[in-house]
Amino acid sequence: MSANSIVIDLATVPSQMFKARIKEYSPPASHKQRKCPTGAAPPWVIQVTKHGQLMSLPHLVDHAGSHFVDSVNPGIFKGGGTQRQKAAALAWALISMVRPSIDQGQLWVKDPQDQDIKRLCSEILGVGAALHLLTAAGAIDFRTIDKFKGGKKNTSGGQKKTGNFDYEAFNHNGQKLLIEAKGTFNGKFMSGHRKSIEKKLGKSGFLKPGAARGYSSAIGIIFATWSTATKRGCDVELLDPEHEGERFFEEHVRQVIRFYARRFAEFMGEGPGAVRLFALADSAELFAPQEPLLKRLGTDRNESRAFFRVIVRIRREGREQAFMGGFWEGGGVELPYSLRAKAAEHLRYAFTGIDLAILQYIRERRFKELLDYRQGDEELFVIRSDSFQGQFSLDEYGTLRGWMNEIPPPDVIFDLTGKQMVQRNR
Repeated sequence: MSANSIVIDLATVPSQMFKARIKEYSPPASHKQRKCPTGAAPPWVIQVTKHGQLMSLPHLVDHAGSHFVDSVNPGIFKGGGTQRQKAAALAWALISMVRPSIDQGQLWVKDPQDQDIKRLCSEILGVGAALHLLTAAGAIDFRTIDKFKGGKKNTSGGQKKTGNFDYEAFNHNGQKLLIEAKGTFNGKFMSGHRKSIEKKLGKSGFLKPGAARGYSSAIGIIFATWSTATKRGCDVELLDPEHEGERFFEEHVRQVIRFYARRFAEFMGEGPGAVRLFALADSAELFAPQEPLLKRLGTDRNESRAFFRVIVRIRREGREQAFMGGFWEGGGVELPYSLRAKAAEHLRYAFTGIDLAILQYIRERRFKELLDYRQGDEELFVIRSDSFQGQFSLDEYGTLRGWMNEIPPPDVIFDLTGKQMVQRNR
């Protein structure tokens, strides 16, 4: 890399957690159209408004990057990295103009004394905070977040009546949620944001008499950044009441399959594995036992080479997991913020892969298990054995990333119980 290269370092994002204080919007008594229907708020809303929500700036930046992920120009970045990583770097370059920091468990920013920068940074922070909050609170399935563009979704599905909302996602019960994210600096323009969200609710048909409304149908989120403690208000305001929404099981499944198709495209390039999953997600016969595309995903006895160059196995808690993927140059794979770049400088090789169980659930049409798949919180672990050194990250949705000083032989299992490599008997 030349001396004139400019690199946006995601390791500079402050990593401490902060707690967001959250409240529901209560319309004035005179505002009859926005009056809430009877019924209790969903459990996640009750939880976050009572206790707040722990959040982190790295995850917020990652979610903010989704604003750009389909439009970012990879040609302007030096070095490797995925499209998502480059989008996150772009988001951080913009957000960093207001110098965010964490102090005593609260997020603070510096006032740039420039209205244009305030508006720009508030918008990007608002998008990142809204998606991060909904994911962290368990209100949505992260794998199904999809951005609207001009009233259309990025994925196939045709024209949708969205009221120009920002995003769509499914919750874990298969209910569809429209999401509108707003940002404000020191609590200014709250009234204008509320009116904008109300207008979009109207365009989507949610304000008509008898219309299904609520957090299970559409939600507005206003995220406030604060540069001064004077009159500091809440960090997040939630807009719209609860209502039981329609469930979209089949569309939920299709969106999760597309999520893993995008991951295979990142890990393996735009190869046959990703192409097959995208085609399957769009197939009219996806839920039919005779769907011929399912046969192109391999079998338990003969895994399809379209989805991996190598399989890495780990053993923990009495069970063994296999991850399909491939090896890369160490710098070409996105590092978790918690590892930091310097921690892996001497680790020349990287592995990225997806839990083999994901592909098994899809090809065996075990779609309920696919939707319910969770690993728990992201796990980070270190393995050292003789000359081998490696650091690994396993996320909630079955993606394993590893950085190591050498490529291990194919007959090795990583044993997390003893944090060592175990030679496999042939």
